[in-house]
Amino acid sequence: MGKILLNVMYAGDYLKEENNVGHEVINMFKTDSGENYIYVNPYGFLADEHYGQIDTVLLTRRINANKWEILAKATDWEYALKPDDILNKKENQEILNKILKKEIHKFSFCNQVFDEENKTIFEENKEIANEEKQKKKLRYRAMAHKLIHDEQVKEIESKGITYGGKYIYEILNKNQNNNYATYFTFKAKTFRESKEPIYILADGTIEEKNSNKRNEYFLSGVNLPKQSFKIYFPINTIKKKDEQEEEYTNRKKAQKKAYEKLQEIINNENLWKEENTSKKIDDKLKEVNRENKNFLQIIKKEEDELVFSNLLAHFFANKKGLFNEFVKEVLSKKAKKAILLKGELNVFREKENIDLWFEDDDNIIIIENKIKSKINGRIEKEMFINDKEYGQTIEEGKNEIKKSDNEIFNERLNSQLKKYFNIVDNIKCRKAKNFFLLTPNYNDIELVKYDEGNSYIKLYYEDVYNFFKNQLQDQVEYQKDLYMVDFTKAMKKHASPYNHDMYEEMERRFVKCIEQV
Repeated sequence: MGKILLNVMYAGDYLKEENNVGHEVINMFKTDSGENYIYVNPYGFLADEHYGQIDTVLLTRRINANKWEILAKATDWEYALKPDDILNKKENQEILNKILKKEIHKFSFCNQVFDEENKTIFEENKEIANEEKQKKKLRYRAMAHKLIHDEQVKEIESKGITYGGKYIYEILNKNQNNNYATYFTFKAKTFRESKEPIYILADGTIEEKNSNKRNEYFLSGVNLPKQSFKIYFPINTIKKKDEQEEEYTNRKKAQKKAYEKLQEIINNENLWKEENTSKKIDDKLKEVNRENKNFLQIIKKEEDELVFSNLLAHFFANKKGLFNEFVKEVLSKKAKKAILLKGELNVFREKENIDLWFEDDDNIIIIENKIKSKINGRIEKEMFINDKEYGQTIEEGKNEIKKSDNEIFNERLNSQLKKYFNIVDNIKCRKAKNFFLLTPNYNDIELVKYDEGNSYIKLYYEDVYNFFKNQLQDQVEYQKDLYMVDFTKAMKKHASPYNHDMYEEMERRFVKCIEQV
């Protein structure tokens, strides 16, 4: 079995610049002739030893530092331009040798290629940079990239590699540092997108201990790179300095198992769409033209949890019977006991700083809404005496306590969740009290980390979105309320298990660039 390459897309500061389009955007599109070309981040080419050795490239994006999502797999390399093959051509070797022999001293493009690298070399190592050897190295690398770039442009034109009738080098022409860029790594004969989200997680994550979610795979003994855009499997395991032989052996075994786990994912046909469903640009343009923006998109408030809380309060307060149905269909099914509403419903916004407060004769229902903001709080230290005979627990607050063999420390977040819980819990009444934390599906907050976190029930935007969508389908009067229709559309993005922002933004920029060529 050959190598597997995990490659991260839609990441890095480069994409934060408004005019830059990540070259990897082509990975999820067909060319106008229906072919799939793949760009491997970060530079579009691989070390020479990897060409011909890789069976599958798994295209991924980072959910967080320890969790990646697999979007698609590209297999059966049909065609690739190896940089070494280009540079080893006789005419190119002659050019590069002239640089080494100092027959070529200056190139107008040298300061445009690897601009950031040049800055680092010349600003931090001025003495080295002034040496002819270092200047020669920069000239050599700049020329090498120009030769690779020129060869790719020839291939793009001769093979007619176009998107929306435009060559890829025309489309990406306005990118920063685009001079002599690489535009593709290889052509894939087989390309399949995942049927539903597939996740890989680094060893030792909290999710590994607590999750029973579908399609989550744990790579024991492997740390996912925090900065690098790619990682190869099987990993070339090198013994660390001072590492014991047993530790080294165990690490090798674990990494071998990780490779086998990835093979299991690749070979499981149930995880992948049966056909190549990537779109051509013309199809994407039709799709974009059919899309009607909701009003929150227009005013750029899709991420504003205050707006979403205001709208939820508005609809539940003004649509008679809507909240009763919401409690029956959603909240009661999540609560430990069924919630039975009685009497007049009162809806409050920001009462005691709580996002949503619902109250009737028998119930107080709290919903704290978090889209992108974090749960505010501070860390407090607790010490637990591990005594088998007495089993007692002593809270010492922030006091510094010496740790001994029978003491176990735990850090807990004294958060706003605890504050809100205490406010409601201290109300002297016989009303049932239920606490919910509403979050997007892609923002899976770990309640166990927070004091009184276990008193809250997780409520996802998917739950709310599906409820509103069903209400719109069943109630003709709701369909006439365009604000409600648009609000439901706006919730859809937060009902996804991952944040589409950068993915959708790159597609938007790509389409825009094609239209402007």
